[in-house]
Amino acid sequence: MGRRTGDVHLNDGRHERQMRMSDVGIDGQRRFAQARVAIVGCGGLAAGSLPALVGAGIGHIRLIDDDVVAMSNLHRQMLFTEADLDLPKAEVAAAWARARDETLTIEVRAERLDAANAVDLLDGVDIVIDGTDTLAARWAIDAATEQLSLPWCFAAIDRWTAQVALLNIKGGATLSDLIAPGSAEPASCSEVGVLGASVLTVGALQANEVLRFLLGLTVASANAILVVELDAMVIRRLEIRGRRSHISDNHSSVDLKTRTFSPDTLHDRILNGWSPRLIDVMQDSIDLDNLKQSTDEILLVCPLGLRSMRVAAQWIARGFDAERVFILEGGLDSWHIRGFDRNLITQTESPA
Repeated sequence: MGRRTGDVHLNDGRHERQMRMSDVGIDGQRRFAQARVAIVGCGGLAAGSLPALVGAGIGHIRLIDDDVVAMSNLHRQMLFTEADLDLPKAEVAAAWARARDETLTIEVRAERLDAANAVDLLDGVDIVIDGTDTLAARWAIDAATEQLSLPWCFAAIDRWTAQVALLNIKGGATLSDLIAPGSAEPASCSEVGVLGASVLTVGALQANEVLRFLLGLTVASANAILVVELDAMVIRRLEIRGRRSHISDNHSSVDLKTRTFSPDTLHDRILNGWSPRLIDVMQDSIDLDNLKQSTDEILLVCPLGLRSMRVAAQWIARGFDAERVFILEGGLDSWHIRGFDRNLITQTESPA
């Protein structure tokens, strides 16, 4: 075994390849060894992020999850095998990590994080990785990290579309800049399905952003959303400008609070006679020049609402009247979860 400085394997070859990078080196490796990272949720996203953190040599990793391994987890949660069924996920994930580097400190908190215990569970770490699948857990993480002045890496995935954002950096953007409080829970993977490879990709992307943050490097998702379109293999960066107010795609900003309707608000407006021109940005062929000539109010929809935000920003940057474009908060998934009539919102009109 080679010489070690602290928890860093300096001469045993373990981290030789990454230490050759000018952005890492010995100093960067020491940063990793001294870092304390919490992962909330030990499921599919953690299966992508935890191996990357262990491999990088993060010295202290706290795993927070009260769930047990189920058969339906195995197609995407690669930390587990059939032999682990019904065992606590956090304990199994910790054993996996320790087997790969016994010098690391792997701490297990077999609890379900919520608003009451989030501060206690996250206190003492440097950064938090979101591996949860509910808005309730994410709101709890957001509130606790803001109180503790900790950054956290949000991620969510819906079939072929994912989002990653590094939030709460020195008073920067928080979850409420992206999602309005009180929004409906999005559809879960048990309802709409998910491909294991997609979840692992997003978890690895979270780890990459966190490792760059720990090195003091520029982080693409800092105060921005990375919208990952896994079907087209495209990553788009939507910058969040200001505090709880604006999002942009480096062309112009869109005031989301004034142009975004919750499912309930939109439902009431439609029942009261509002009849916008509906455009599904995932499917419709859009002729913006023709739309500019009309006086129609436009409602943009997509599965999660994020592509609609990007399209709205692009339109406004190209001279479209910002007062005529509206977005469904949380996208079609939030509408369907509320149980509203699909025919009211899915009968889109493709503009000529």
